[in-house]
Amino acid sequence: MLEGEALYAVKHDSLRPFHVIAGATDIRDVGTRFSVRVRPADVDVAVLEGRVELSLRSGGPVVDLDANEAARATGTQIVEVSDSQEFDAMVSWKDRRLQFDGTPLSGVVHELQRYRVARIVLADNVAARFRVTGGFSISDPDVLLRSLPMVAPVTVKFQPDGTAVIASRR
Repeated sequence: MLEGEALYAVKHDSLRPFHVIAGATDIRDVGTRFSVRVRPADVDVAVLEGRVELSLRSGGPVVDLDANEAARATGTQIVEVSDSQEFDAMVSWKDRRLQFDGTPLSGVVHELQRYRVARIVLADNVAARFRVTGGFSISDPDVLLRSLPMVAPVTVKFQPDGTAVIASRR
């Protein structure tokens, strides 16, 4: 898997194990349903049912993840996620929701852009650093954009071509 997010539902077969290679990470199912998200710097794995084995392709210990457990793998380490809110955020996309917990607005925009055809532009670095907490439906990304001024000191202006420009209130 090179980029993006996927949900796998796998029946375990010891003679033909199912592997997902995502970045520097190897994920091996042990009969399960799990989510994988690949970003440039890391890979998130969240187990919804069953169990997976997670390891770095470069070697090192294998990390077992059971249902309702998650981990983030970089090229050099695997860190288990212990925060239930972070786990929920990792899997909320499968229910067509985005969940944020103190996420910088730059990260919110990056996530939201995946669900919106027209561009979203952050006009300044001050706006990019504002933190956002909350859950939002991805069925209409513009609803989230229109609600941003209620949760952060920003303005959102829509251009004729559909581009949304987010700027800090000055």
